[in-house]
Amino acid sequence: GGNVNDQAFPAHYLSQWPHPDRTKALLAGKPEQDLVLSSLSQSVSALQTLDVRAIAIACNTAHAWHQELAGRHAGVELLHIAEVTARAACRLDGRPVGLLATEGTYRSRLYSPFFECQGLVCIEPDDAESTLLMQGIYRGVKAGNMALGRRCLSEVVVRMRDRTGVDKFAMACTEIPLALSGFPFERGVVLIDPA
Repeated sequence: GGNVNDQAFPAHYLSQWPHPDRTKALLAGKPEQDLVLSSLSQSVSALQTLDVRAIAIACNTAHAWHQELAGRHAGVELLHIAEVTARAACRLDGRPVGLLATEGTYRSRLYSPFFECQGLVCIEPDDAESTLLMQGIYRGVKAGNMALGRRCLSEVVVRMRDRTGVDKFAMACTEIPLALSGFPFERGVVLIDPA
């Protein structure tokens, strides 16, 4: 369409809260999971006092609590990052999508149901690739070692492509695009940023 100016956008807020580690909570059990739910719920409540109508949660793994949060906060639309990403991936083509994510996101099966609804096959890393992926996220990007993060995460992409033939990847953790955006992959790798 035509030109879009600043006045075309509704008022919006960007908020950052220090929530407990979502992956650790999912692997630890119910008490830790309840702490995360309570923390996320407080954030949604704070945003509701600003009269927001819709909320997008940037953290992929936090969507393990999406259904419970939506139930607690019926007055606001909570967008689901995996649903939006699956629709975008389907518009590209109907071929399989490699899923790059945290162990918590895989365990929660956050993405595969939405991909399946779009008729897309969701390919996950094998054990060795998953270990390398978590190293790239936690010891790399989260720890501020971007070179290590880039090296680990790009190697996972190449290994998955060589092993399965998948050439399209959803970067389903906010740390991954920080390391991989603009990375010079060979042979046409397509990276989808859920953000």
